[in-house]
Amino acid sequence: MRVVSDLYPHVVGGLGLHAHEISKWQSEHGNEVKVISIRGSKTNGFKRSYEVQEFNSIMKPKGNAIAPSMLNAILKQQKDYDILHAHSHLFFSTNMGAFARRIGDSPLVITNHGMISTNMPKWVQDIYMPTIAKWTLESAERIICYTKEDAEAVMKLGIAEGRIAIIHNGVDIELFSPQPRESSDVVRLVWSGRFVPGKGVDTLIDAFALALKEEPKLHLLLVGDGPQKDQIEAQIARLNIKDKVTINTYVPNNEMPNIYRDSSIFVLTSHYEGVPRTILESMACGLPVICTDLPQLRPIVGGHGMLVPVYSAKGFAEAILALASDESMRRRMGASGSELIRTSYSWDSAMRETIELYKTVIEERKRPW
Repeated sequence: MRVVSDLYPHVVGGLGLHAHEISKWQSEHGNEVKVISIRGSKTNGFKRSYEVQEFNSIMKPKGNAIAPSMLNAILKQQKDYDILHAHSHLFFSTNMGAFARRIGDSPLVITNHGMISTNMPKWVQDIYMPTIAKWTLESAERIICYTKEDAEAVMKLGIAEGRIAIIHNGVDIELFSPQPRESSDVVRLVWSGRFVPGKGVDTLIDAFALALKEEPKLHLLLVGDGPQKDQIEAQIARLNIKDKVTINTYVPNNEMPNIYRDSSIFVLTSHYEGVPRTILESMACGLPVICTDLPQLRPIVGGHGMLVPVYSAKGFAEAILALASDESMRRRMGASGSELIRTSYSWDSAMRETIELYKTVIEERKRPW
């Protein structure tokens, strides 16, 4: 049984897409999968290979849906499943999964999709992390982290190292793959994500406006939606760059490879992240990356893109201009990055490691104490 607040395509974002893709892979490889999630609206005839039970939320503070009726469903049904897998300690849905584990029998696995919320104010997180987040993580038999940096952050909360498993994030390297690019006078930048404070889209817009002053043959595509979209559109209008920026609120994930292949550079300006799928997807398609200098992303992006200090519009503008002016460097970084993803970040290998972790947890539960 999977417990997740956001599920693709109801919410277009890394966590919801991850939950969908892992459920899809596991169901297609002979596992019975049921997802407990929040009711959404963006179905458009979307078909799934796994069962979904949805619940109405009573409120959604900062995007964190609260649906108390989910808890009753988890408590009643968890005994029918070998594993309860919840996604992100930052969501109310995972808090409920932790409560169910404490009074139920099914072992709990939690995937850490990033230690810090991109929505919540810092003062809220300063209270939440050492209290509710710690309690939630302590409820799990295993916590999956994408990187050793995230694992170390979990251990700082007092979680034993032996309860943490490092399993890399990944992408479908058959779907996300490079194709030959034709030279173009226009250098196309692409960003994909949610319009929320922690994604730093305002920094990206400021950086892009600065870069345009020196290189007018730039274009920026923003793929995504979210509560700050109107604010970002106002910023674009205020800077008088509307003719240079396109916003596409929804692109199906299976169409994103063509978006990347038609672009020149992928940009990520987040203040904090886990290991975002968008970085892996764009690199897999052969794009060089400009992103915030976050510890867990250095081993991935280093040598295959440029790292910029957080909040630095000037730094991002300089990186954009450096890559925009050097096509051979873009091609070189793109090729090496694509090879890294192909050899080290495939979705299939990540899923097989996850299944093996499930088996280990189940066997441990069978042992007599």
